[in-house]
Amino acid sequence: MMKITWTILGFSLLVAPAYGQDVTMSDLDGVTIELHGVYQETIIRNGRTLSPKVHVTGWVKIAGNTVRSSFQTTATLPGGRTSVGPSRSSTHTLGMPNKGNRGNDLVWVFSNGTLARLVVHTAGGAGASKLAIEFKRGPAGLGCNFSFPMMRETGVGEIRKNAATDDKPIQILEYRQTGSSCSVAKAE
Repeated sequence: MMKITWTILGFSLLVAPAYGQDVTMSDLDGVTIELHGVYQETIIRNGRTLSPKVHVTGWVKIAGNTVRSSFQTTATLPGGRTSVGPSRSSTHTLGMPNKGNRGNDLVWVFSNGTLARLVVHTAGGAGASKLAIEFKRGPAGLGCNFSFPMMRETGVGEIRKNAATDDKPIQILEYRQTGSSCSVAKAE
């Protein structure tokens, strides 16, 4: 009886679906990730406190250890005025720190199933941001969730950066994610 139980248990482990396995960087080779995030922000700009709703839309493409990305930011003030930033594209090597196209220190890293872009706001600012894309394997293939928090720098106490819509200096008082969508597509 014991022998039959082990045989059945062993068989069930062998046919376990792949969606229980961790996602590795090799699983991401050739994928395109589509991202959209919505944030409620409170900022100080030109001495005025403003509360725009911010939409960040973009994609990330992975080929080996190369990460290409493109993002566009749209900010809408409560009165309805909208500011649309340029589409900003860049190409980076995973794990290699460098300057982003806006002059900030930037690095893409992959760890424990999460691809992250870490940015230190050195171009006119203080603080940092972390775009984190967490991958999960499911019955339908690879899926993802993402977050994009802002972080305060120890000893500085405030987050200052240039606005993504027009590169004018802002101070971020609050930055809260209110919605997001993320999808993964494999190149054919």
